[in-house]
Amino acid sequence: MFSIADVFKTGIYGLFNRPYLTTDLLELEPPLAVHVSDTPSFCYPYIFRLVQQLRPLVLIHTGDLIDEIKLEIKPTELKAYAGKLKPVCKKLEQLPVENIYLVPGNHDHVETILGLVRRSVVLPEKSWIELEGLQFFLSHKYYDIEVDADFYLFGHSLPEMDWINRRTIPLNGIPHINIISLSTKNTYTLAYPFGTDSARTMLLPKIGL
Repeated sequence: MFSIADVFKTGIYGLFNRPYLTTDLLELEPPLAVHVSDTPSFCYPYIFRLVQQLRPLVLIHTGDLIDEIKLEIKPTELKAYAGKLKPVCKKLEQLPVENIYLVPGNHDHVETILGLVRRSVVLPEKSWIELEGLQFFLSHKYYDIEVDADFYLFGHSLPEMDWINRRTIPLNGIPHINIISLSTKNTYTLAYPFGTDSARTMLLPKIGL
């Protein structure tokens, strides 16, 4: 549970683009999964530091890897997108994480991603993966469809969810970073760094961006 001191430290650390991890988070038993989505490029040092501290088994990104560039709206910015994505992919694949899964979003360019990654697995929308015996359904957008999985991970917007079934845990990677215990199925959240929504050029709720 977060104390007042934890909330204060989270805010201060976030101003300097650094994650503050409580003792409870630091003492989580492996294996863990970290889920992020719709990330402006300035967030990556924060995410990289988080992964260095937590050392999860898996990192999952559900799309819009360079979210300050809206390729669906401005496809002429592809060169700028590729220029920002290249160093991100290089550092991403140097992280101490066994598996990296990327589900491109509506503002991503799949061919560019495929040309830059070496060990990351690039998955299409509505993909399934299994981690430590748990079933994950991954997509960039939320779909109001029947999914019988342990977790449904997505981003893109903050939809109204008429939820699917009691077994499936829905996790949206826009409002916060999700941390999942693959042994207990417990979930934890961590704030993105200060200024993330401004860099996304959005005001919550995010609608179709």
